[in-house]
Amino acid sequence: MNGLFSGDNPVINFLTVVCDIVILHFLWIITSLPIITIGASTTALYYTCMKCIRYGEGSIAKRYFKSFKENLKQSTVLWLIVLVAGGICGFDLYFSIINHIKALTLIFTVMTCAYLFIVFYVFPLQAQFDNKIKVTIRNAFLLAIKYFPWTLLLIAGTGAFLFLCYANIYVMGASVFIGIGLHAYLCSFVYVHVFKNYLPEEIDKDDYSFHIDVPDAEGEADVAASSDDSVSSNAAEDSDDPTGSDASENSDDPANSDAAASSDSSTGSDAPASSDSSAGSDVSASSDSSVSGNAASSAPHKLSIAEKIASVSNYADNNDETEDE
Repeated sequence: MNGLFSGDNPVINFLTVVCDIVILHFLWIITSLPIITIGASTTALYYTCMKCIRYGEGSIAKRYFKSFKENLKQSTVLWLIVLVAGGICGFDLYFSIINHIKALTLIFTVMTCAYLFIVFYVFPLQAQFDNKIKVTIRNAFLLAIKYFPWTLLLIAGTGAFLFLCYANIYVMGASVFIGIGLHAYLCSFVYVHVFKNYLPEEIDKDDYSFHIDVPDAEGEADVAASSDDSVSSNAAEDSDDPTGSDASENSDDPANSDAAASSDSSTGSDAPASSDSSAGSDVSASSDSSVSGNAASSAPHKLSIAEKIASVSNYADNNDETEDE
């Protein structure tokens, strides 16, 4: 009986995934009812699906609403841009077809394909990366071209799903209760595969963190090492100073004491003062420069997709390089 309800039971795991998909389906419908919030709800849907695929079980509702709240403003603007651009592409394509203008039909067909490429990636990108709107749109198009086989798979899978809903009444009935969540969950496997080349592994595996900063651990190690070296060198210099021992040995002899006094007054007043001032200024200057340099190097670095896309010539080579790394 314990084995039946254990976490390793594949049947229980499957049913858990199905329940999560159903919950996400209805969460998306409820939060999309104002229509204008469809962008934020779609972003939250893909964010939660990708988190479930990468890290397993978690609080579905908490993940969803956290993402919905954080991405509400920018996702809404993205949704309005997508909606207006889709209306323009659809109208232009329809106009060119009904008027039998072949040149315009070809142009608007290419524009519509580019629009679909962007739509399939823009909200998953918004869910995972912190960029400006124009950068997100540009990266969506670049990723769609770079991972063109996966883009075709997304388009073909979506088309097959819509055709089955139209052709089969049972599939249409099931899609009312699970369709949107299931489609997003299956597509998220593709997005997880594509984004893994650009997402560093989250050390804490924090289920509720959004955009990932990569701190430079070497900079912090350099600061600690330099501070340890300076402390040890200062201790060594203090231990090598023979002034105290010489003064104690020569204190009984008056002549020696006078010579020591004169030598101390001449050397102790001039040499240490000059050495302390010069050495102190040099040490402080070097320490300030090293600390400032290490502080600059230890600043968090935002992950940039566009740089990595631009640095790789083709899809296959990039896959091999990232896997080898």
